[in-house]
Formats: sequence, C-alpha cells, structure tokens
Amino acid sequence: MINAIKSLSTIEKGLLLSILIVAIPALFINLGLRVFYEDEGIRGLVALEMMLSGNYITPTLNDTFYYSKPPLYNWILILFFKCFGGISEWTLRIPTIIFLSIYTWFIVYINEKFLGIRQALLVGLAFLTCGRILFWDSMLGYIDMSYSLVSYAMIMLFYVKWKYPKYEVTAFIASAFLLAIGYMLKGFPSFLFYGFGVVSIMILDRSLSILKSKWLYISMLIPLMIIGGYYWVYSHYNDASNTLSPLLDQSTRRTIVRYDVLSMVKHIFTYPFENIYHFFPWTFMVIALLRKDLLQLIRAHAFVTFCVVSFLLNIIVYWVSPEVYPRYILMLVPLLFTVTTYAFYKAPSMPKRIIQLFFKVLICVAPLIIFALTVKFWYALDAGLIMASMICGIVGCILIWIYFKKKNTLLLLLVLSLLLVRVVFNITIIPDRHSRDFAKVAKADALRIAESYPESTFTLYGNSKLDYTSSLYISKERMIQNTRSEEWQGVEYLIVDTVRTQFPDCKYNIIDSFKIRELKKTMIIVECES
Repeated sequence: MINAIKSLSTIEKGLLLSILIVAIPALFINLGLRVFYEDEGIRGLVALEMMLSGNYITPTLNDTFYYSKPPLYNWILILFFKCFGGISEWTLRIPTIIFLSIYTWFIVYINEKFLGIRQALLVGLAFLTCGRILFWDSMLGYIDMSYSLVSYAMIMLFYVKWKYPKYEVTAFIASAFLLAIGYMLKGFPSFLFYGFGVVSIMILDRSLSILKSKWLYISMLIPLMIIGGYYWVYSHYNDASNTLSPLLDQSTRRTIVRYDVLSMVKHIFTYPFENIYHFFPWTFMVIALLRKDLLQLIRAHAFVTFCVVSFLLNIIVYWVSPEVYPRYILMLVPLLFTVTTYAFYKAPSMPKRIIQLFFKVLICVAPLIIFALTVKFWYALDAGLIMASMICGIVGCILIWIYFKKKNTLLLLLVLSLLLVRVVFNITIIPDRHSRDFAKVAKADALRIAESYPESTFTLYGNSKLDYTSSLYISKERMIQNTRSEEWQGVEYLIVDTVRTQFPDCKYNIIDSFKIRELKKTMIIVECES
C-alpha cells in the first residue's frame, strides 16, 4: 500500500497527511469529558468487578452473574486500565479509537488491492467521517468497533476463499479463528456472519462445492476448542448452561422474533432512509447506483459483486428487525461504501456532477458551521479555544480555495472539512452538552458517596436497581465491589431503590441518599439496627 500511496499526486499526499494530522485532535479532544454513557457503564463495571474479585472467567454486574456478553472485551478493557493507570472515561474510550484506526486502515488495505488506492482511500475515509462514526460511535467506549473490525475481516476472508483457491486452507483457518474471537466478543451473531459467508460463496459459485470442502469442517475445531475451552473453565465457577439463554436473548431481543408484523413492515420501509441519515454524507453516493446497467456494472468486478452479495445477505436480518441500532451494522457499512464508491467512479457525467455539486456545497458550508459554532459558544471559550476554532474556520476557507485550484481533490477536501467540523464540535458542543447533562449531577453524587464512605460495604437490597454508571463511579473510587443480598442481617449499609422494592423489615436509619441518571431516581442508603 505504501507504493500505491507514492503514486498519488503531491497535493493528494499533502491532503492525506493533513487528514492524518487533523484526525488526532478530531478524535481525542474532550474524549474523556462526558460522563460514562449507558453501555459504557456496563462494560466498565464488569471489567472492574473482574479486577476486584480476581475472577476473570465469570463476569458479574453489581454482584450478579452477567450473561449478556462473553468476557473478551472486558479483558481488553482491563489491559487498557492497567496500562493507562486506572479506570476513567478516557481509558475506557481509548480502545474504540484504536480499533477505529485499525479498522479504517484495514478497509483501505483491502480495497486498495482490488479497486486502486484512490477508491480505497475514499471507502476507508468515508467510513471514518460518516455522521454516525464521526459524531457518535467514535466518542463512546462500546464493544461494537472491535467487533465490527473482526466481523468485516471475517467477511473479507470469504472473498479470499472464493477467488484465491491456493489460500483456501489459510482463509478457512483464519475465518474460523475470527469466528471464535467474534463469539467471545459478542456471542451468537458471529455465527450468522460466518454462515452468510458460506452462503455468499454458494450463490456466487452457483454451487454447493464449499460444503464439500473438508477444511470447512476441520477449521470448525478452532472455535469449538476456544469457545468450548472457555465454557469448560467457566463451568468450574458456575453452570455454563445458564449463559446460553441470555446470550440468545441478546441476539434476538430487537429482531422480528420479538415484534409484531406491523412493526416489521414499518421498519422495512423506513430502515433504508434511517441508514442514509446515520451514515450521511457519504450515503449520498447511492445516487450513482441509479442506472439501468447497474447489474452489468456490478458483475463486471468480482470484488464489488462479492460486496453486494455479502451486504444484501447480512443486512436482511437487520432490515426485518425493528429497533436495531446503527452500530450493529458497522461491519456492513464499508461493503456498501465499496459499491457506491465504485459506482461513483464509473458513473455517467450527470449523476457524478450531482454528487460532486452536493459535496462541493458541503465543503463551502463547513467553514460557516465552524464560525457559527464559534460565535454561539464564544462566551464559554477561553482565548486559546477561540483561536483554535477560528483557525479551523480559516483552514476550511483555504480548502475551498484549493478546490477551485485542484478540483480533482474534492473528496479528500470533504474528508478534511468534516474532520475540522468535528474538532470545533469537540471544543464547543461537547462541553455544552456536558454542562447540561443530568448524568453530571449523578456522577458528582456518586463520587460524594464514595468519598463519604471510603471503606464501607454497600449492599443492594432485594431487586434494587442501581444504574451501572453510578455503581461504577462508587466502586472505582473506593476499589470495593458493591454486593447484593435479600437479607439485611450482618450487612453494613443497604442501598434501597424505593421504586422497585420496599425498605427492609427491620428498624433502620436513613443515613444518606443520592441521585442516579436512570429515571433520575433517588437511591436511599440505610443502616439496619441489630
């Protein structure tokens, strides 16, 4: 790929270098500012409880067995916590940035081999700067970036199996290993991706020959040994059969299995438009697919054909499943971008001009957005941040000038413009949202409780629900795990959720209370009299 990059023009190399430089502040500024968000609390708390208990095999959540995800991502988080000196919003989110960087590089690496460096860069950078990634998923410490990287790599290995028979054995072994890794990250969905990979080859070959390959079955020993070995060790601590039903529930919770036909029909009609919105602006290139000879165009390129088949096979599960989140399909988005990018480069002049005009407008609008944000939040910025924001706006204006001098750099200029907007977004909107977020109040309350009772044992009473972010803050500050009990005897302090359960049937004193983000509830701390 280095040789391919050398073939770029001097201006293209300069813009690519600028993209790499601007991506650093775009991805890192205020990364750790906002309070842990929803699933981040779960990921962090499970990892913390593993560290506190010394049991890295059976995950727990508020002292209750946690069955919804296998433990691999928690192990990754623990590694980062130990390498970066503790648990914080920043250390929990850093793995997302690292996996996103690797994922983007891998997308470029794969596509360069079959589409050339310019199209490959567009596919990878479009993924990096689409709305969902740039303004949401790159900011959060969720499991999905690592899982999507593994799943996308597994899908690509099926192309290797299809087109390069001499690498068949290696591809089978590698994809089976990634299947095991994917399962240990997120459970059963990995089997669907693997299964659809097999089906894609059957469709492309119009043959069942892949089912006759001995390596298909021999390679399955790898996930069998890895997954089976984990559950064998797990069974020494807890009944491993207890994990299967919750994992299956997680895999089907938002699918057609749980919803009525009307919800499914509504979702089928709205889902494509939702994704055009979430992965905007690069989804605008679907216009390039509106052509009479689309099938011939796709069939003319084997890699594009494979991406189309793989995308359609995998997306149908989400297309008929109401209430699926965009992050669930991050492994499929590069497949779509590969196809739309290829179609864009092959598009007739009229649709190509429409797309280019739209992207040109975005480049011109970007500095206006930057200056507007700077003015709006002027009162909240110090002199240094105002200067940084203004520089981003000025650079955005320079990019417009570059476009009119070098129109063939349009796509790289758009990527750079989007990254500049993200930098200013970090400086202005993220602090503003943080200042108005009730979670900030809940965090402060949790830290106050941790400081007030540094060595006390807190026990969740009955079915009391302490939200995971507050529990994480209390536990990490004291490095003491919260426990759970149906009894009050012999317990130092009980945490009671009066929305879900009653106070214990004993004489007690209410000694403190604190707010949590979930439903903005108040949790009560009580001390029972012997």
